[in-house]
Amino acid sequence: MNLNVLLRGQSNAFLLGAINGGADAMINRVEQLLGFDGVNDTVRLEFASDSSGGNTVFSGTSFLTDWIGTQGNGWTVAELEQSLLDYINTLPAAQKAEPTAVVWLHSEYDSGFGDLTPAEWESAVRYDAALVRAAFGQSAAALPYLFVSAIPYDQGTGTGHQAIRIGMEELAADPGFNAHIAARALDTDMSFDNWDGNAATQEYGGSHMSNADGLQTGERLALALAQQWAQYAKPGSPVAQAGGQVDDIGPQVIQANAVGTNQLALTVAFDAASALQALDPDAARGVGWTVIGAGGPSTAVDATRATLTGANTLVLDFAEALPAGGRLYYGWGNGRLAGADDSGRGNAVYDEHGMPIWVAAHGLAVGGLGAAAAPALPTAGGGAMPAAIFGMPGAAWDQAGLVWTGSHDYAGTTYQTYGAKTVWAGVDTMALAPAAWNANWSGILAVDNIPNANLDLSAAGGNPLDLLLVGARGGTVTLGNGNDGLVWVAHSNAPGHGATLVVNTGAGNDRVEVTAVGLSQLADGNRFDNGGLYDPDYDGRYSVAEVHLGGGRDLVNVTGLAKLVAFTGDALATANGGGGGDAFLIGSGGGSFSGGDGGDSYVFVPGSGNSTIADFTRGEDWLTFAGIPAGALAITAATQDGVAGTLVTFDAAGHSVFLAGVGGLNGSDMVFF
Repeated sequence: MNLNVLLRGQSNAFLLGAINGGADAMINRVEQLLGFDGVNDTVRLEFASDSSGGNTVFSGTSFLTDWIGTQGNGWTVAELEQSLLDYINTLPAAQKAEPTAVVWLHSEYDSGFGDLTPAEWESAVRYDAALVRAAFGQSAAALPYLFVSAIPYDQGTGTGHQAIRIGMEELAADPGFNAHIAARALDTDMSFDNWDGNAATQEYGGSHMSNADGLQTGERLALALAQQWAQYAKPGSPVAQAGGQVDDIGPQVIQANAVGTNQLALTVAFDAASALQALDPDAARGVGWTVIGAGGPSTAVDATRATLTGANTLVLDFAEALPAGGRLYYGWGNGRLAGADDSGRGNAVYDEHGMPIWVAAHGLAVGGLGAAAAPALPTAGGGAMPAAIFGMPGAAWDQAGLVWTGSHDYAGTTYQTYGAKTVWAGVDTMALAPAAWNANWSGILAVDNIPNANLDLSAAGGNPLDLLLVGARGGTVTLGNGNDGLVWVAHSNAPGHGATLVVNTGAGNDRVEVTAVGLSQLADGNRFDNGGLYDPDYDGRYSVAEVHLGGGRDLVNVTGLAKLVAFTGDALATANGGGGGDAFLIGSGGGSFSGGDGGDSYVFVPGSGNSTIADFTRGEDWLTFAGIPAGALAITAATQDGVAGTLVTFDAAGHSVFLAGVGGLNGSDMVFF
């Protein structure tokens, strides 16, 4: 069999593919890890930079301007993206059908955009991925994107680097997109350039990876690719002997607690390793570790020393007191781990296999900084839940022994949690509606094992929220105006109106994920303590997510059988239903929609924005036009972004909906009222 690796990017991708041997080493290493002989079973590199028939790599280019262009509220194919598609289209049909992964190094020029947002970058990559996957004729599930986390480019901005890193991690967290962080590159020399023209001297921290950097990156990419393709591993191969689980992710910091005012104790979770290596002198100086307070980068405090205290623990010392509302970062911004001689390689904290440590790009909330108390939480059953001290480690039980608060880990992320003890429905409702928001409060919050959550967090304003409702039946949640995330891990023991969660997003670029306890590892965080009414196999079949989108570029995804009722707003939206019969009420911003399985309804009114439906199924789904007569419709064959389909224009302003892959409509596909 043959597996393919499509190499993407600008000059550092060119160096990897043509100069430093990193790409060849990557291909050979993947074959070795999978037990391929290189003759009958091979891994092929798809790479071109100077071909007249199309290229995958262009030096000195910006993905967001030279590859993808803007058109109205959306994206369009620019010259270099078209060249990439031309390259793919020249491949033999049999090769395009083979298992393929995209390896993405492209971040350098785009990190120079100081006003870049994660949502903007993610949106462009989603657009690109749809085009690339369509050109290959493969689905998202079959063709993954593997990112080299934002390269420490000397001309980039701190906010630009962070936006791309966050965008990569958010795409990797979306199972429907199918992406992974395949290699982290903070410990690079970036010394390919000879700035002073003197071959006897070495200058670090430039624009381009050294040859050694390229080989190191190729090795990390190979591990990620081998993990991705573990199903193809030959018996007796390193991947097969490892049970399909190799150390491709590296150690993640999952908890950071203040010890006094200027010291942090860190706890690390491993992938396929078991201990941290001894630190080199630069890593021991605390290179790369930063705590940033609620006031932003101007409050940053850098570490001055790192000390291993156990196989998976270390302590960081800082020269001054840690800021209130602090979050821990490793390599914020440019982030290169520059040592005393300005080199980078070897300066990370590594596990026993040489994989570098990492902290989520959003940062990790620091516990124990004396954060302010949250408001008391009245419940429908009377009395009051305890006031949580956000950011404090540990847990505390209330007097009635029914509710606890404290730090709790869900799938590797630590949430400040309100949880009901044991019997599900013993505490029926949690209500929280602070009149004002204390910037020191943690925005990473969970409600566990409480059936109904009535949360009005609009007072958070622009402070970003990461909210998890796990084992919940329904309620109402209102988010703030920041770039917020909400995950509902739904549970219900019966059908009925009580199994509906109403979500109101704010002005930010928000993300709403709907899943169920039998489908998500997030439910494992407290599965041992949920009582007899808890069904660990629940698939969402009685749950309804009613989501009212705000003014930002929002994303909604549903996994399982929960029904989605989406009211989109005045900004471009993306909403993907699951296995239930979903309803989409399209606002003036329009957007991209898919209903998944089940009969789905798409409702349009005069002024609904331009939309695309990716999976409209005739005879199962239908278009509903409210206040729009049948005579106002113009139905034509059309092609958008290389995909043939049907375009339905429904008002005098030219607003329309494009049905990808659909050849014509008849009266049974539409409803008018």
